[in-house]
Amino acid sequence: MKVLPIGEARRRLPELVRQLAGRTRSDCHRPARTVRSDPGSRDRSGAHARAATPSRARRDRGNLGGRRACPGRDTSRDRALVGPHRAYHRREASEAAHVPAAPRMNLVADTHGLVWHLSGQMRRLSRRARHAFAEAEAGRWTVRVPAVVLMQVVLLEHRGRLRISYRELRDQLSIRPGLPIEPLMPEDVDEARALAALTDPFDCLIAGTARRLGLALLTNDEAITGTGLIRAHW
Repeated sequence: MKVLPIGEARRRLPELVRQLAGRTRSDCHRPARTVRSDPGSRDRSGAHARAATPSRARRDRGNLGGRRACPGRDTSRDRALVGPHRAYHRREASEAAHVPAAPRMNLVADTHGLVWHLSGQMRRLSRRARHAFAEAEAGRWTVRVPAVVLMQVVLLEHRGRLRISYRELRDQLSIRPGLPIEPLMPEDVDEARALAALTDPFDCLIAGTARRLGLALLTNDEAITGTGLIRAHW
């Protein structure tokens, strides 16, 4: 390396700076050199020499959704495009959460159907009656028990015609929210007047309760259904 005197070095300093700047610019615009792998050449471990290409992770670094992120660019829209299926499933779950529930069914129980259900005589119930009581047990439906039914159970118990006692029936009703007791109202008697053809006063009041509430009666009593004034569910 040639060493210049101090005076000559000071005189040639601007020229050397210009040459160095030009060389730097030419190196920046020079295309990158690609090293091709030679199948015949092997390294010390015996593997083929691989091409000197940038790794995929480094090549994709900064990319978002297949687009290269540039400084100063707003990538909010790109983020919205990533994973559109996720947004679809979120919207689908939100719509499913707002689906209205099935309407709650309300019925009125007659004495024989209630006694058969609580005493375990399921074979005497129809398929629709079993389903109604099962839904009431699950709390999805409401089967209202007229208060006059309790008095009829007391009389039938004294006659020995029941498999379940009045106290057992009351205890079971107390732990079943889907089988609430419906109190006797004066309007029940008013509605029962239209059912004067019925000879049993208990049937008249039970049917009158169903008419007052505007609900179907869970019964298969032909004397009640034969009047044509009661909607039966059986």
